[in-house]
Amino acid sequence: MCMVFFHMFFDLAFIFDFDLGYELYEFFLPAQPFFAGAFIAICGICCRLSRSNFRRAGIIAAAAVAVTAATLVLSRLNIVDPIYFGILHLLAVSVFLFALLRPLMDKIHPIIGIAVCAVLAALLWNIENGEIGIGPLSLSFDNNTPELLALPFGIGSTHFYASDYFPLLPWIFIFFAGTFLGQYFASPRLPKFFFKGHLPPLSAIGRHSLLIYILHQPIIYGLLMLINYIVERLS
Repeated sequence: MCMVFFHMFFDLAFIFDFDLGYELYEFFLPAQPFFAGAFIAICGICCRLSRSNFRRAGIIAAAAVAVTAATLVLSRLNIVDPIYFGILHLLAVSVFLFALLRPLMDKIHPIIGIAVCAVLAALLWNIENGEIGIGPLSLSFDNNTPELLALPFGIGSTHFYASDYFPLLPWIFIFFAGTFLGQYFASPRLPKFFFKGHLPPLSAIGRHSLLIYILHQPIIYGLLMLINYIVERLS
């Protein structure tokens, strides 16, 4: 839900040029990594609860390819920039790798797994800017990685721009941290209130999150076009 609202603010600002959109976008921009991180980590938790992750990876990959194809077409109309490796591409690869590595990851204690993933994510957080490390302990490097490899891994790819870009590094470690955290949701070790009844509307949103993610931008764009038309007619 946070991501849907953030994308609406982006559209208001950079597609329809509404002053309110710029203000809302700038206000919520610092929180964007937390919105995305929660989305990615929750996907990791859900993978721990699923027995068909190869199938889920295939479905997400198909959706990612569809998004790339649609944005390539729309980019010709100067509506959006093409998305080559967005959050769906990241999740498709991450889910597939988890399904492949699950037997090994099951042997790692979840606390250790979460801690290692957190450290790796922190060390690689600025790899897109050509840095590895934290604060004064960071090391800079000159990136000579071919773009075909730099794009999915995010290695020094500051020259690459897209409205939706989530490279494997460091985001895959946020996902893997979610898979380790998911072990607690798949067991009775959490307090009982975690498993009690919840809000049906939020449950419905959770069950159909992929469909909502795919459809929310076309719906928002259509509504904003209608609002923009009404505003222009009234002004």
